[in-house]
Amino acid sequence: MSLMLALASCTGDFEEINIDSRRPTEVDPAFVLTGIQGDLMNNYVYTSSLNENETGTMAQYFAKHLYTDENVYDFRGGMFNTYWNRRYHNMYRMREGLKMIDTPPYSLKADEVKANQRAIFEILEIWTWTQLTDQFGDIPYSDALATLENLQPSYDKQSDIYPDLIDRIDAAVASIVPSATSFGSADIILNGDMNRWITFANSLKLRMGMRIIDANAAVGETAVAEAIAAGVISSNADNISFKFADETFRSPLRRNNGEAAWNDIVICKSFTDVVNERNDPRRGYQMYGWGSDYSAYFGDSFATGGFDGYPLTDDSYIELGAKINPVLGWDWSPGQYDWAFLGWNFRYADELADENWDYLIIDFAEVSFLRAEAIERGIVSGSSEAFYNQGIMASMEYWSVDAADIATYLAQPNVAYATAGATWQEKIGTQKYIAFFPYSSEAFSELRRLDYPVLNRPSKNDVLLPEVASKMLYPQDEVLLNSANTASAISDLGGENSLTAKVWWDVN
Repeated sequence: MSLMLALASCTGDFEEINIDSRRPTEVDPAFVLTGIQGDLMNNYVYTSSLNENETGTMAQYFAKHLYTDENVYDFRGGMFNTYWNRRYHNMYRMREGLKMIDTPPYSLKADEVKANQRAIFEILEIWTWTQLTDQFGDIPYSDALATLENLQPSYDKQSDIYPDLIDRIDAAVASIVPSATSFGSADIILNGDMNRWITFANSLKLRMGMRIIDANAAVGETAVAEAIAAGVISSNADNISFKFADETFRSPLRRNNGEAAWNDIVICKSFTDVVNERNDPRRGYQMYGWGSDYSAYFGDSFATGGFDGYPLTDDSYIELGAKINPVLGWDWSPGQYDWAFLGWNFRYADELADENWDYLIIDFAEVSFLRAEAIERGIVSGSSEAFYNQGIMASMEYWSVDAADIATYLAQPNVAYATAGATWQEKIGTQKYIAFFPYSSEAFSELRRLDYPVLNRPSKNDVLLPEVASKMLYPQDEVLLNSANTASAISDLGGENSLTAKVWWDVN
């Protein structure tokens, strides 16, 4: 009996004892937002970094000289898991943040403030959905975020996902009250400025409408026209960007390619060929190289990193001179690093400190090129050449190129709109490819949609692969844990979980 009483006394407050005080049931949604935004940007920029650079490789911005298997699309199995899981995890956290908005004491805020807070979470979620479906195609969508315990969500077709996302972004914008506050400084992307969130949403809608325009012209053209009419980014001051400003959120490009002195990531010859052929003045900001005498160079003979089999060379480089201290105490063998690395701005604070560098989400250059395309397609009126030039100038100014160099560049026959290519797709596509660097996720999507510039086919054992990549593989974990639903999605792609299958909007 005494034992039973003792047990009763021990378990009488079981529910209270069983509460984990380290995991509060109410969390300030502002705190949730800050963490999500930092993680989203880390993941977004990380695709141009060291360990999660699938799109950097597939867009042929980057190559590797140590782990060269990935240059020929032999990716480590976990890489696609990481891309997939991080984005789904963050969207689940967004849903939890939305719940907190309606939980006391946070629910006591004014209705207008709560409406703006919900809109911010919604726009971020829509942006994240586009990253997933653009790279994989059909994905778990409507059944995906209800609970973490559901390991077998059904797949939605990309042809259904995109129109729904466009409807959702319209609803999010309509719900915003620009005169009201939201998250204030906890919003580390736009500082709670709801007018800028509207501009972000409209510009994202423009991108989304154009992304699907060849697969669903009716929805795509309407979205493009409506977005432009509603107001999109109109200067570099409007750019939607993020600063890795402190030790809490640090740039993965700097962390992995600079502070760690890990020099596996090099610039792919496919990209350097495009900029070298046009004598592009952005090269000196986007990349640098080391010659066999430890001098810092950039120029015409960057190494391939394995994409087309050309040997590493150290001739025909153009010296940058005293701008960069070349030695830095590293003991390298002469000739070991005769290729191009990611630009100095992304590696150390000497030239441009992280807290002063804007990592772009969507910018004036991209919007200008989209508007040039909208004119070419007859959706809106105007001068496609003017918006094309505006896109180039916006990108050049982002990289701090001098006005005189910009004018010289625009006058070159292989850049000038009248003579740069046979089609508007070639002209706009090539310049977008240059302007997106190093943000490879969007570059890879637009390469597939516009088909320019034409990329090199990787060479494996001196044999060219039959095609360049056109999507990510469904992750290993998803194939194993959600096998039936993944198999159905793979069947719709032609029956094979292949890097060369095409997503719905990639019709050309």
